[in-house]
Amino acid sequence: MKHEEILRQIGLNAWEAQTYLALSELGSTTTGPLVKKCLVPQSKIYSVLESLHNKGLVNHVLKGKIKYFQAKNPNILLSILKDKERKVKEILPDLKKISSLSKRKQSVEIYEGMKSITHFVVDLIENSKEGEEWFSFSISEDQFSEKSKDFWYKVGYLRYLKKLKVRIMDNIKYKKDFQKAYPDRWHFIKKIIRFSGDVFPATTIIFQDKIILLNFLSEIETAVVITSKDLVKHYKAYYMQHWNKAKPPKD
Repeated sequence: MKHEEILRQIGLNAWEAQTYLALSELGSTTTGPLVKKCLVPQSKIYSVLESLHNKGLVNHVLKGKIKYFQAKNPNILLSILKDKERKVKEILPDLKKISSLSKRKQSVEIYEGMKSITHFVVDLIENSKEGEEWFSFSISEDQFSEKSKDFWYKVGYLRYLKKLKVRIMDNIKYKKDFQKAYPDRWHFIKKIIRFSGDVFPATTIIFQDKIILLNFLSEIETAVVITSKDLVKHYKAYYMQHWNKAKPPKD
């Protein structure tokens, strides 16, 4: 049984393994004794032998008009394994390319409710590395609503602990709202924020390989999370164009 299992592991099916082992034991033989030995049905034995012949494991000779079959030297099994290894090596570069492409495919997730969104973003920050970049721009109503303040306080504190490289952008008309909403943290926020005349379509976080679109203004808060390294690359380029034109606060 052990021998049969090993033969099946290298690509033979059950009947092929049984037939090859029976031939190895019987030597040159006709199908009659072979069928009794390997228990393969008489109606299937010729197709099994043909399959083994095509795999290079069995040959036959004619004695008069009768075919005698015999198993080839077991060393042929090593040659078969080496041939399979060679074929795998041939396609390995293509398989690696395919695997690399699959890792770049994007995915989209939706989170609903402040608790669910907070858990997701907090977990993302807690598992980040020091010095990773965090880009965000906002429609400020999302920043200042009562139900979102706890979220932004927690996010800001964790970003600070993780020593992330943070950039924040907002419309200039919301500067005083920032100072009023976060008076105890304004001295820190003003170092990482810039204001412009641009109106942003949605509060957006660009972090790691994710783009997170937030909406805290609806009855049920939502976050749409797009995971895509390619898309993040373009978003960062777009962000930096606006960042370089925006102005840091003077007070």
